Amino acid sequence: MANEILSENLELEGVKREYKEVIPPPKSLAHLIASFVNTEGGKVVFGVKDDLTLVGLSDNVPVRTIVETALSYLRPKPVVNGYFSNINGKQVYILEIKDNQGPVITEDGRFYVRDNTTIRLANQDDLHRNISQVRENHVWYTKWLCCKK
Repeated sequence: MANEILSENLELEGVKREYKEVIPPPKSLAHLIASFVNTEGGKVVFGVKDDLTLVGLSDNVPVRTIVETALSYLRPKPVVNGYFSNINGKQVYILEIKDNQGPVITEDGRFYVRDNTTIRLANQDDLHRNISQVRENHVWYTKWLCCKK
């Protein structure tokens, strides 16, 4: 059976969405996860090519182990939700990454962000924006807690 094109059912890649044919090595995956956390969050779907061709993942790939290893390279460890899904008889793995958790850095002290569909090292403006957003969320949450009492 030929690989299927799913363009009518899937969003195009962008700041909040990325497709990977295979799961990358843990350190590369850590950079990818950090870039999502430090930008707007989003989803990574493994088993789908960039052109939205569904290829599925091999059964012998230790996906959860690779994800856990990748997360161990990040400080602080971000919150993610990963799960398998069957699309047209092919197994894919979806990693949902929450935003506004951080800044999250890699074990070597690097801060990554997304720039549309690419990952890059953050600049000063990116760092300030991320820290400001975290502060705003903290102030809102603190006010919310006070009002609940």
